[in-house]
Formats: sequence, structure tokens, C-alpha cells
Amino acid sequence: MAVTFLVVIFLIKTTSTSKNNGSSKGIAEENSLTYSNVALEDLVQRDTDHDGVLDWEEGLWGTDPTKKETTDGTPDGAAIAKLESEHGSGTEKTADSSGIKENLTNTDQLSRELFSTIASLTQNGAIDQDSIDHISNSLAEKIQNSAQRKVYTISDIKIAADNVQAFQKYNAAMDSIRKKYPVQGNTFSILQKFIADGENPNVAALGELDKIVKPLQNVINAIAKMDVPKSISPSHLDFLNGLEKLMENLNDIKLFGSDPIMAIGGITQYQASVTSLEKTLIDLAGKVKIGLKS
Repeated sequence: MAVTFLVVIFLIKTTSTSKNNGSSKGIAEENSLTYSNVALEDLVQRDTDHDGVLDWEEGLWGTDPTKKETTDGTPDGAAIAKLESEHGSGTEKTADSSGIKENLTNTDQLSRELFSTIASLTQNGAIDQDSIDHISNSLAEKIQNSAQRKVYTISDIKIAADNVQAFQKYNAAMDSIRKKYPVQGNTFSILQKFIADGENPNVAALGELDKIVKPLQNVINAIAKMDVPKSISPSHLDFLNGLEKLMENLNDIKLFGSDPIMAIGGITQYQASVTSLEKTLIDLAGKVKIGLKS
């Protein structure tokens, strides 16, 4: 299965030294799998005869990607639509306010992109070990470097004056939130249950992550509404975003049963998120301590 192939490639390549070099690529290219210096999406989206049917799709259905009508009088798009109907291979779609868009999970999207890329490279005679290495490295990097979906900015928090009273109020509010929303459970012990014997993941065990996610969401909501002394607002914001990133990782991990690629991304990012959150908390606590004494 495509999903299994993706997971295997990722697990093999997570030790790769390939990193995002931070070069000035466009957003679309940064979010695409890459082959050499060419965005694979460009190759995948190639439509030589400009008939609306991608080259790799034409190859799968036996039509000529250089002709709009492989069979005279019948557009390739119509011929392929008929074949798809006969084989029951229509794609499930969902409507939204912006029009019609495919309802795909992250795993579905990466699986399709990988499949279409392999098909395109095969048709172009470029599929070899080097191309496989480039694709798998790019796939691993894309999963590991997935962006935080919600990012709080300075406009999302309430700024207060810088005085002892403001810091006292802030410190008391933080303590109250901690006591009101205690986090139950341990992520690593839950993941150990999930891994089980290493052969058959216990997906049901991931349901226990709700004991952590739900109070964490309440903590985030409460912290976002606090009055924050101006001088510590950047540190407060870092802490808030660190909590958000951690929660997103946990929610992604919970999706293993339906979206394993998203879950793997959450698992691989989790420890880094914890480490980063610890650093921001230490920084914030130190500044609050100073503010209380000023």
C-alpha cells in the first residue's frame, strides 16, 4: 500500500542530514517534494498537450500526453473520464465556500504526490536510486518541518503596564490556571503503550492523549486572555506558541489510525517541542521573578 511505503521511507530517512537550508524559495516550492533543484510539483503538474489532463495521468490510462485526442474525435479528458467511470475510480470531493476541493488527509496528499512523481519520473526515464534518494529525503524533510498551523501574534494578547502590581497579578493568574487545569497522564508512557510490541501499534491507546490535550487547550485559551506586562510580552508570546505547537503535535499523533503521515510528523517533532517549551518557560519565569522585585 502507498501509505505503508511512505511510512517505511520516512522511518528510514529520519536520520538523514538533509535540512531546510532557508534559501529564498517560494512558498509553493518549499512545500513541495524536490528532485535536484526542480520542484517535483512542476514535474507532476506537467500537461504537455494542454488538454487539462496531466501527463502522468495520461500515461496511466494509455492516452498520448502529446495529443489532445489520442483517438480522433474523442478528447483525452472524455476518454479518461469514461474509463474512470467504468473502473469506479472517481475521487471523493467535498464542497466549500471557495468551490469544489478534494477531501484528502495529509497522508492522502503525500501518497498521491509520491505516486504521481514516481509515475512522472518513470515516464521520463529518470527513476533510479539517486531519484529515489532525493524523493525520500525530501519527503522526510517535509514531514519533519511541517509548520505550526496556529501562530499567536502580539495583537492576540492584552498588554498591561509594567509595575509590581501588574507582575503580581500575572504571577497569580498563571498559578491559578495551573491549578485549575491540571494535566493528567504522561505522553511518553502513552506512546509506549501505542508502540506495544513494535509490530502491531495499539492505536486505541492514543485516545488517552485526550487527558493531556483537553486541559492543555484550556490552559492555552486562558493564557491567551491574560493581562501581560509589556516588558515580558515577547516571552509570554513564545510560551503561548510553544504550548500551541505541543498541542498540535499531540493532536497529530492521535490521527495515526486515519492519517499516519501527520501522526509521524507529530511524533518526530514532539521532543523538540518539549525542549523548546522548557526553554521559553525558564526564560519567562526568570523575567517574572525580576519584575516582582522591581
